[in-house]
Amino acid sequence: MNEQSSPLTGLEAAIRALDIKGTPAELARRLGLSRVALYNWNGVIPLKRLAEVERITGLPREILRPDYLDAIKKLGVPMEALRPSLARKLSSRRKKVVAAE
Repeated sequence: MNEQSSPLTGLEAAIRALDIKGTPAELARRLGLSRVALYNWNGVIPLKRLAEVERITGLPREILRPDYLDAIKKLGVPMEALRPSLARKLSSRRKKVVAAE
């Protein structure tokens, strides 16, 4: 039987990115959290922890939280508060859309 594997959640990807032996306990330890606190995330990394998980794992925010941009837009976070490279990318996309109109 061929079972299709479901896509990894951002939290699962973060755990695997630590190394072959990456475990939820190791990620929790590096974040200074208990395993229970990590499990309470229900597979979704909180926005306030996203930069720290990105730094620890080396994975970009967009992989860890595919809904990252939607979430920060809902919060009304200004473009200047984003990582500079991401802010530039979004700004150039916005200019292209305005130019096409």
